[in-house]
Parts: sequence; structure tokens; C-alpha cells
Amino acid sequence: MAQAAARKKKAGLMSVLTLVRNAKSGTRLRFRNILVALEARGFGPLLLVPCIFIMLPTGAIPGVPDVGAIFMILVAAQIIVGRKTPWMPERMEELSVSAKKFDHAVKKVSPAVRKVDKLTRRRATVFTGPAFQKIAAVLIIAQSLLMMAIGMIPFVPVLLVAPIFLLALGFTARDGLLSIVGLSLMVIAGLGASLAVFL
Repeated sequence: MAQAAARKKKAGLMSVLTLVRNAKSGTRLRFRNILVALEARGFGPLLLVPCIFIMLPTGAIPGVPDVGAIFMILVAAQIIVGRKTPWMPERMEELSVSAKKFDHAVKKVSPAVRKVDKLTRRRATVFTGPAFQKIAAVLIIAQSLLMMAIGMIPFVPVLLVAPIFLLALGFTARDGLLSIVGLSLMVIAGLGASLAVFL
């Protein structure tokens, strides 16, 4: 029972945030260090990372939503082709943000994150497996491209990335119910944003 609890804790959002925070190099938090820290944990946590950067105050930094979208496209493409380990272009690996700003943002959201971790659990795992992840990856690419196209509109990046965050958290925690909710909201958010802008 203790082992099961430990596994649940290990798969939680707070543990991912902690790994990301600990990946800092001096005063900067580099993507290369984050990739190394999360490499063994699969593609779920790697999808969480750009979502977190966009949803936190760091998302207000010019260019962050676009970089996050490109990052998600690359990760999703690797899920589709069935890669076992992640790869990123060297130029993207060298990108960084202020470790101090990220730490401050994480401290502010930590109470909410711990509540989220209590709600996630291993269930309906068929919706977190490779086949489902490939289907979801196609939609993630479409959503990311949409974000790059209309992401300059205030609040649109957060609207589009929040469902991907839920989906990725479902993959990370092996919570299929959360993955289904995230996928459904992603379709709704994508269609809603498209209609609002192009009609």
C-alpha cells in the first residue's frame, strides 16, 4: 500500500514541477536540463512543461507561447512516429527562462497543484496508452498550430493550452478519465477559438 502511494506521488504534477525547478543551471532554467531531468518519465511530463510555462506568469513573456507551441508540436510528432526517447533541436535546447521567476510562480500555485494531485489517480489506463496518445498527438499539433496563428490575442494561449495540460497530466498520472476530459475540452476550445476569430 505504501508503494502504491509512493508511485502515485511520483506521477503527480508537483513532482514534475519539482524536477523542473531542480533542473536550473545557475540563474537560468534551460530546456536542455529539463529534457534530461524528464527523459525517463515519458512524453506526458514533456507535454506538461510547455503548458506550465504558458499558463504561469512566464507565459506573458513575448515569444513564450510560440516556443511552447513549437515544443509541443515536436513532442507530439515524436509520439506519432513512436520514438522511445525525446529529441529536440540544439537551438531549442539552449532556450531558457529566469529560474527565479519560475520558482516564484511555482510557489504561488503550489497549494492548487497539491489539490490537483489528490484528484488524479490511475484509472481507465487504456486512454493513456500508446494508441490513444497517437490520436491525441494529432490534435495537439493542430491546437499548437492554431495557437501560433492567433496566440497574439490576449488569453487565447491559456484557453488553448489548458486542455492540453489536462490531457498531458492524464498521461503522466495514468489517469484515463482526465485524458478524456482534456481531449474533449481541447476539441471544444479549438473549435471555439477558430469560430470566434475567423467568422
